[in-house]
Amino acid sequence: MLLSIRNLTFGWNKTPLFENITCDLHDSEISQLKGENGTGKSTLLQLIAGMFPHFSRGEILQGDILIDEKSIFQAPPKKFFPLIAIIPGTYLDFFLFTETLAQEIIITSAIAKLPAKVAEQRIEEFAVFFPIIKDVDDVPFNILNFDQKALALTLIFYLQKPRIFLFDEIINPSSAHSIQQWMSFFNYLGSQQCAVIFVNHQHSVQSYPCWILKDKTLIVT
Repeated sequence: MLLSIRNLTFGWNKTPLFENITCDLHDSEISQLKGENGTGKSTLLQLIAGMFPHFSRGEILQGDILIDEKSIFQAPPKKFFPLIAIIPGTYLDFFLFTETLAQEIIITSAIAKLPAKVAEQRIEEFAVFFPIIKDVDDVPFNILNFDQKALALTLIFYLQKPRIFLFDEIINPSSAHSIQQWMSFFNYLGSQQCAVIFVNHQHSVQSYPCWILKDKTLIVT
């Protein structure tokens, strides 16, 4: 099993945000995460990514999250690098360490020990879905808009070949073209044996399985 969530209960204070969540995610599976504001969608993704409890911790944390049967909570984050990619809906700049995408690609390729030809091939694969990425590689991040930064960060993770992609409200709901681009990319990731969870407030996208946070529990449909 790629991802297993077992009896997960979490809360920032004495009141649980959600309780006793249990579900699985397989290779190639694409799931959309839904729920009203405040139900814990972003928090759940951050828990899966290991950001909690390693970088912050609530008052309540019970249960476990396993990646390939290894506990996210018990093992240090480096044990899961680069298996998990999280593209957050806020504070994208926190994940972008240099000034431009071109610089990020150089550093990422060096860390991941990617030969130049392999990096170029993966950039070309990504550009099939998002051609605009080639127009922003030398543009300073502080000039890019949110959508462009989300693409840049996604590419950086894509170069590292993670097995789980977590997307938190990065799809532009006002653009049908943007939605179609992301859905096509998600399908491609699935074809490459990657799993995807994306937060979705749309009601008209393709019929992916749903994880719905409601009444402090998770409903899988």
